Amino acid sequence: MANIKTQKRYISPSDNKHAPAQEYENYLKKEREPDSLHYYEGMNTENAIKEFMDTQTLNNKKDNYVALEVIESWPSEYNNLPKEQYQEMGANLIRSVFPGHAFYISTQFDESHTHVHILVNPIPVDGGNRIRNSWDDIKTLRAVSNDIDKQYGIHINWNERSKNKDRAPKHVKEILKRGGTSWEYDLKVKADLARSVSRNHSEYTAILAGFNIGVRFENKNISYMYPGKGKAVRAKQIGSKYNRSNLEKSFFDNIKKQIKNPDRKNEILKEFSTLINSKGVIEPGKIPLLIDDNAAKKYFHKEYSRLVQASNRNKTFIDHEVLNVKNSFFPIQELYKAQKGSIIEYAQKNNIDLIKNKDSTHSIKGRPYIIIDDRGWRNIKSNSKVRGGLVEFVSLHKDISIIQSIASINNNPRLELFNSYEGRSIKSFKAFYFPKSQQELDKKKASQTVSKIFKGIRKDEREGYNLFEKGLIQVSKKGSLRLLGEKEGCSAIEFSRDNNTTKTKLLTIEGEPFLFRKGVNNRLYLSFDPVETFKEQGPHLWDGNLKGNSLALINPKDKKSLDLILAKNSELNEIIVIGGRSPPDILSSLKSKYMNLDLNIEIGKLDIGNSLEIDINR
Repeated sequence: MANIKTQKRYISPSDNKHAPAQEYENYLKKEREPDSLHYYEGMNTENAIKEFMDTQTLNNKKDNYVALEVIESWPSEYNNLPKEQYQEMGANLIRSVFPGHAFYISTQFDESHTHVHILVNPIPVDGGNRIRNSWDDIKTLRAVSNDIDKQYGIHINWNERSKNKDRAPKHVKEILKRGGTSWEYDLKVKADLARSVSRNHSEYTAILAGFNIGVRFENKNISYMYPGKGKAVRAKQIGSKYNRSNLEKSFFDNIKKQIKNPDRKNEILKEFSTLINSKGVIEPGKIPLLIDDNAAKKYFHKEYSRLVQASNRNKTFIDHEVLNVKNSFFPIQELYKAQKGSIIEYAQKNNIDLIKNKDSTHSIKGRPYIIIDDRGWRNIKSNSKVRGGLVEFVSLHKDISIIQSIASINNNPRLELFNSYEGRSIKSFKAFYFPKSQQELDKKKASQTVSKIFKGIRKDEREGYNLFEKGLIQVSKKGSLRLLGEKEGCSAIEFSRDNNTTKTKLLTIEGEPFLFRKGVNNRLYLSFDPVETFKEQGPHLWDGNLKGNSLALINPKDKKSLDLILAKNSELNEIIVIGGRSPPDILSSLKSKYMNLDLNIEIGKLDIGNSLEIDINR
């Protein structure tokens, strides 16, 4: 079932933690994501809280508790249904559990999880009993939600998910809640990556060494040293899955996962046989099958003991150079190679503004607390202390996983093959966010304007965004946009919104068509209404299939454009007048004007992308 939470919403909350109901509704209606959906049922207007209050007043049940909020959410792996179906599931849930109650749904989509916020009038339309939001109500909501999910093919075991969920320490959660960051959480993220691809303690340690994180093996414990920290932490302080027994379970699972691959099976068995054999010699016929629990326990015990001895001998944390990781499944050397790169050089190549400090270090413009030096970068905020190298820096800048970052730095796309492992989804801990340039902010605002206006033109805002990306749309600061006939041309259609109405204006100069595409055939498709023709055909006018024919969109007031087109293209001998609201006498007018040019002129239809149909209407 989906995750269900409920909360009472008040006209005037008694605390400062929750927004007033009307303010909260306005917040939901701001469409935080461009593709969010909004739906109302049982109401005459789109002001849910006001209608709820009116209904309660009408039934003499006025109360500070004005709405019940139900939040229904699904994990990211279930984000593959059509968007409208999540809204439908939320609506069916309220209809089933609270029949006769008006409600408003705001459906939000993001990478982490799709979720719906539902504001329900606690008083039904007939004035019955108020929803109490009791424990029985919550249990009913969850049971009905589970049944609805199954109808849509969703089966979620929340108990199993919560069992495997990584829980940050309490003080880390508090830091994150306040918008801060934590070196402990960053350590765990990197340990998760190492744990997801390692087959033994040596590989695990070597990967963490690539992030400058030390690992020390003791008889019964494993300790971790984060760079810049003067004191190590034991596994139990950051989570039980990082201790010896649980790590070995992960290693064993990784071995079994890889040994199923026929191309890797013998190679893997030989590698582990070499490590298990005390003399380092492979004896024919005595290669242990590591899918056997006893063989695995024997190997892991031997490997762990070896590293305990190395820790005691060095009196410190294991140096990756003493590890036997030449045959590692994960390309550890690629990690070391990537970390040697210069952050300053990367910043210069990617137009990241740096400021040089008095002590010869650098910091990111707009992020003075991110200090960059020869050893890497560090966040000097008091509640953070997160550090990293070029790999983490690129991962944060491009918002990609660690493995993708290594692949990008080393220009080695083959590393993307590791996306079949859990490590594909593990990104750097968000130690900081890169400041967005004004150009990026302007582009985001412009694309929102394009989407808004195109909903009133073509009903599909994606078409507008594609034209915007191609440079065929310019957006003004006042919120209007101009659709260019040609990228370097001087003609345009201007669209603007006024009181939810789309207004248009054709901007051309005499002798310059809005759009002219020259073909190799002798036929010209001609429109004297560029606006309506664009509404009919959309972006296909620029990249559609004209089957070698020419196309011209001309301002009806322009008397020279067609003359110049015909003068420059003497091979044209057929004109098909298409689309829009052409003048009623256009056919006779053109035939009269060009009677001596041996032109066949007809009224026809343009159907780009499929076939060209010509309907002769004499």
